[in-house]
Amino acid sequence: MRYHCPCGSVVGTVQTCCLKPSDTISRRVLKFGVVAAMMCTVVLTTYVSAQVAVGELIFKGSHNSYQCHGDTPNMGHLLDAQMDDFGVWGVELDIGFTNSDGQNAAIVGHNSPGDGVCTDVRDIFPDLLPNALEGYFRLIKRARSFRFRPIVLFMDWKISDRGGWSAIDCPGNDCDAFGKAAAESVFGVGNVLTTNEAIGRSVQELARKAILGMPNRYTGDCTNKQTVEDWFVADRGLNFFRIDQYQGDWTFDIGVPPNPLVVDLSAASQRTSTGSIGDSWFCVTEFFPANPNCTAFGFPAECDLANGQLVHSQGTYRFPYTTISEAVLRAQGQTSGGNVNLRSRRTAYGWTVLIRAGSYSETPFIDIPLTLRNMDNSLGVVVIGRR
Repeated sequence: MRYHCPCGSVVGTVQTCCLKPSDTISRRVLKFGVVAAMMCTVVLTTYVSAQVAVGELIFKGSHNSYQCHGDTPNMGHLLDAQMDDFGVWGVELDIGFTNSDGQNAAIVGHNSPGDGVCTDVRDIFPDLLPNALEGYFRLIKRARSFRFRPIVLFMDWKISDRGGWSAIDCPGNDCDAFGKAAAESVFGVGNVLTTNEAIGRSVQELARKAILGMPNRYTGDCTNKQTVEDWFVADRGLNFFRIDQYQGDWTFDIGVPPNPLVVDLSAASQRTSTGSIGDSWFCVTEFFPANPNCTAFGFPAECDLANGQLVHSQGTYRFPYTTISEAVLRAQGQTSGGNVNLRSRRTAYGWTVLIRAGSYSETPFIDIPLTLRNMDNSLGVVVIGRR
């Protein structure tokens, strides 16, 4: 079976393929082979199923996902940035109720309405009440990655543990039903699923959908990769780790990669995360002989730092890969330091690879289901191959 990608500049026998902005290559298994004249041959080889259920995979989530103020470590980015730039698949929202103009309104906050939030969503959506739950759903919906993948919602209702919240319960004393209806008002009827409705479906089937919880474990304190990986080694039934340190470079190695996987030839191989908001974010995660990125109590230590966390290429919009081969290897579940026993649970069968225009002098072998696309806002042609 062949795909033909016209390449106007190609002369003679080459190994190359071209993608214009409107082009997509999608097959179960692809291999870029030798190309004659102006044609790109894609060879179909052994079949590998693209339908891996989300219940078989591991995902990264953030804890108290709205929060910037309080005990460190803290969140530092709006929900759409967490999804697009840091590969976050699940968010936690603490929700209570206030009375506004005679109407009970669902509001996000930790110990009281708006407590600890990074940014009041009313500053972004002026038609809403301050810190309205609906605004956080809108942030998720506007994420660029949302059309490729779902979001998992962990909603913590401030009913029994009121803190500074008023004594208003969920309508009908049914918070689950209210939460689903509130989410459907933004994502659409039929696009908000229970765990049981979603757990056996693939990421591709769940694109643009919200899922009301999945099996998870979280910590609100500083942690490290070994600790989190041990959760999944001990409990095969877990799907999510939820932590405050979602910005940390090591957090990308544990679960599935972002979808889409973004590739940009001109991107830097590493960047510093400087977008944090709120309190200083400092976590000592490992002592010597870990990489001495900072010191603690006079000893070398590996730390996560707000406004100073170094993040390498991870295939997100903010931290893209520089080669297609990197994206393919990551989709196969390969990471620089991840637990090899968890590799099958961090694969990305059927994911989309978005490629910025440019000439990629490589011949990637793709033996898993992937879709290759020219990035939507990328003017020009993607050329893949070696002359």
